Amino acid sequence: MARVFRNFKEEYKEEARKRILDAALEVVKKKGYQSMTLDDVAEEVGVTKGTLYLYFKNKEDLFRNVFSEMSKSFEETMEYTLVDKDDLDTVLSCLIDHIITCNKKFGIEKHIALVVDWISVVVRDPSGQPLVKEMIMRKIQILEEKLGALQEKKQVPATVDIHAATRGIIGLTAVVKFMIFLGDDEDEIRTWWIGSVKKLLDVPVT
Repeated sequence: MARVFRNFKEEYKEEARKRILDAALEVVKKKGYQSMTLDDVAEEVGVTKGTLYLYFKNKEDLFRNVFSEMSKSFEETMEYTLVDKDDLDTVLSCLIDHIITCNKKFGIEKHIALVVDWISVVVRDPSGQPLVKEMIMRKIQILEEKLGALQEKKQVPATVDIHAATRGIIGLTAVVKFMIFLGDDEDEIRTWWIGSVKKLLDVPVT
């Protein structure tokens, strides 16, 4: 019985934590990080400010977790999307669909606001740089492993530096986010992105 109760408490805490993170994301979208206060977040989620301190040390800790959770969600869905995909065209098509779908699902305005605010925080406080690097490197690792496997199957020329190409692809992916935000046509985004990636991989664009 004690273990069941303990598990229930842990599930409740995790659910409460998630609600706070979701509320903080909404506040960042509306007001921006600099103007956001813990009082704003508490009001958004419907708890007292003191409750927030049960889960996060301060505003900076809360914001760091918001950014980390969103990035982790993108990574997990990206990895899942590429499982069992064994040809280049399918991988690229699934990946760009994943990028577009995730940004629409989470709200591109929220995501752009979050990224811009986080960059401004890291510029002033370099201690946040390792977190940013870790997030980027995780995405690079997922994609590099998949492209490396395709290269072994001779779907990508052996002369291509997968390590370097993957970084270029991640850079193109960041551009896609802003194209979505600016309202570019999704089909045009797909065509441009896939064509650009194939050029990086020295693969014919059909």
